[in-house]
Amino acid sequence: MDSLINWARQSDLSGEAAPSLLAARAAMADKLGRHPIYRQYIRHLDRGLTGGSPRNREPWHALGERLYAMWLCANAGLSGSGIRLKMMTGGDDPLTAHEGVEDEEHVAFGMSLTMAGAMPYLWSDAMERTADSAPLPTHVVSRELLPMPVMFWSREVAYGTAEWETNWLMLMHAGEQVRIVGDVVNLETREMVIQIGGIPYGWTWPDQFQAALGDAEIEGIGRILRRCAFLNSPYVGTDKFPIPRPRRREMRRLGIDEREIEEQISVVTLRRAVTHTGSSPTDEHGGITWRHHWWVSGHYRAQWYPGEQAHKVIWVAPHLKGPRDKPLLEKVYAVVR
Repeated sequence: MDSLINWARQSDLSGEAAPSLLAARAAMADKLGRHPIYRQYIRHLDRGLTGGSPRNREPWHALGERLYAMWLCANAGLSGSGIRLKMMTGGDDPLTAHEGVEDEEHVAFGMSLTMAGAMPYLWSDAMERTADSAPLPTHVVSRELLPMPVMFWSREVAYGTAEWETNWLMLMHAGEQVRIVGDVVNLETREMVIQIGGIPYGWTWPDQFQAALGDAEIEGIGRILRRCAFLNSPYVGTDKFPIPRPRRREMRRLGIDEREIEEQISVVTLRRAVTHTGSSPTDEHGGITWRHHWWVSGHYRAQWYPGEQAHKVIWVAPHLKGPRDKPLLEKVYAVVR
């Protein structure tokens, strides 16, 4: 990925003539418009908007939303599209700076092309709630943050308020930061903004982010860091699902590349629960002999890597700890108003 980024920076990609860019956008819109997964997903969205059901539940929905996001990025900034591109340009600030970027239309189209190779993930609402169930420890963001170099995250339920919502994210390794691309929709006007930002490697969470962003923006960064730590956990898996057979047959009839037809979608899941049991009733903490075993709540743990001068953060699932031959220590909760 680093080699690809260096090649792109050395290439004169900004010198392409405007008519060529418009032709490329038109070609992509035409190709997407004929794609059976794209067409089926748009029909699904139309039904969902009237029925009030969650946006994405089936694995192929993540692939459909990725194609839809490609179309949105390819059309960002065009007259009459209702889609704006918001580049977070902030000079030397690695959170918002984008080296060598002058033409936002080229950036938007480039992001749509990048999405074509992004690994699609589907997050259920239950998995997202689990990922958010514990606070992040203080840690230095690692270059190994992303489980995959380019990922597209599709959600069962959108985030947002009564005024706006956001539905999907693309994350990619981009030199010294994670590049983030996502949508923000104004629910009143239906105007859409494609936002591009980043998470710099080597920054300390939460102090440096708090100083640069403040309370409002830091929530979104924390959510992304939690999701990455969650995916990096040995307690979390991704089950693979193929494109539904009827759609694959239709794609073959249209001559779509076989590699795209055989693409699989990753659905975030929890692995089977792991129980920690000591070989003796003596714990490692000062030779204490425990009288019970107990439940440990789910939490995030940061492991320091001296060679990288950063932390690897993973989510640890709820588990039993302590000598199993002792009674279970149960918590009693008082229900109060």
